[in-house]
Amino acid sequence: MASERSIPDANWKAAGVVAGYAHTDAVGAASPTIVVLRVNSTTGRLLVDSNLAQSEDAVHASGDTGVMSLAVRQDSQVDFGADGDYVPFSVDASGALRVTGGGGGTQYAEDAVHTSGDTGTMALAVRNDAGAAQAADGDYHPLLVNSSGALYVTGGGGGTEYTEGDTDATITGSAIMWEDAADTLRAVSSAKPLPVDGSGVTQPVSGTFWQVTQPVSIAATVTVDLGGNNDVSLNTGTNAIGRVGHNITGIAHGVKTITTAGTDEVLASSTACKRITIQSQTDNTGLIAVGASGVDATEATGNGIILYAGDTYEIETDNLADIYIDSTVNGEGVRYTYFT
Repeated sequence: MASERSIPDANWKAAGVVAGYAHTDAVGAASPTIVVLRVNSTTGRLLVDSNLAQSEDAVHASGDTGVMSLAVRQDSQVDFGADGDYVPFSVDASGALRVTGGGGGTQYAEDAVHTSGDTGTMALAVRNDAGAAQAADGDYHPLLVNSSGALYVTGGGGGTEYTEGDTDATITGSAIMWEDAADTLRAVSSAKPLPVDGSGVTQPVSGTFWQVTQPVSIAATVTVDLGGNNDVSLNTGTNAIGRVGHNITGIAHGVKTITTAGTDEVLASSTACKRITIQSQTDNTGLIAVGASGVDATEATGNGIILYAGDTYEIETDNLADIYIDSTVNGEGVRYTYFT
């Protein structure tokens, strides 16, 4: 036990208490290293060896020692003490330190669902009307906003924003751009509109075309799709656009009877038309069939469109000679009106 006894030295005169030998000394060493506990004579506080404390801004050195600051794991945080009490740090199950205020705040997991009333840390930005840099290359830098609070961005879909009415000469950032034949990049503007080549392409048109007092000169034939089979062609030259909706300019009519039942006959000689309405005579006692050459009015086994007495049928065609009719009774037939 002799090696464990304290050996007084000059430290006791500086309010020191000899604690024993250093653990690195062998038992019975001739010149042991004395470990001393010292108390401040004024405050009564224990003085800690300077090796345990580091000065502010001191440079790190390998082997430095210090006092570990412990924290308590709390998977569900609860208060440790009352207001004003000393309390330990609190960490979650992952060892993350719980903080609040001063840059801290509630933390959320990736893809966590938003809940009304959620709190978090506000990302501050600096208003800088000129958009000038606030630090040197490589330094941490705040986000910058303009006088309207809009965030300055560049790349990734950002760029300079422009006000309606800006001239082409002022455009230097994000705009609708196109490359001309000279490989010059240009911004779309009234002075330099985007060129569109619609040749060989069917362009759908919707809305109302008004032309009341003046004819329209058409450089090429234009076909307007009015739905169904109501296509209208506007030929090259001057056209009365007011007639768009149909291109019918005339009307005529006629009568056709079948001499021999079961033998189809052409409705009329070659006559240009656009549309025809056919009605079976109201005093017919048999059936009428309407169709192409070879149409047959025989019930059940025939073909074409069957008309009973008084029935009508409308066809769009370019010639009356394309239409044939047949009857189940000799001498019965149809009346028709056609449009040119």
